[in-house]
Amino acid sequence: MLLTKLIEWWVCRGLDLDPDPSRKVSDDDLASLENPKNGVITLSDEGVEVTHPKVVAGVRWEEIGEVFAYKRDLLTTDLICLGLCTENKSPMLEPHEEMLGYVRLWRELEKRLPGFDEKYCEWLLKSQPFDAQPTSVWKKET
Repeated sequence: MLLTKLIEWWVCRGLDLDPDPSRKVSDDDLASLENPKNGVITLSDEGVEVTHPKVVAGVRWEEIGEVFAYKRDLLTTDLICLGLCTENKSPMLEPHEEMLGYVRLWRELEKRLPGFDEKYCEWLLKSQPFDAQPTSVWKKET
């Protein structure tokens, strides 16, 4: 139910698709915002890597200690971002919705991090436009 509301919100937000609730929105529809010029997110069995024109950074799945969600203000739109922090709080990996592979990353985090999907979807539905305040949407239990 929550995921359905999220999809409806996302559709209305910027995909310019018919907001008819009976329309099935696919991951391909969601991925239409992605563009490799904004960076590429690569997933493997070992972890996730983000490649941007000047930076390549990655983190192993088991090293992820906390995930934050926040938005960057791009003047006329906001950019949904995730911050993947390691357990030792080293600098985080920052994938965003316009990077190629974001929807695949989202789906992989749903599988690997118990409870991530519910908290992330809730944040997407409740956060205000241009909300730059990082919000923890998943934390490893210790």
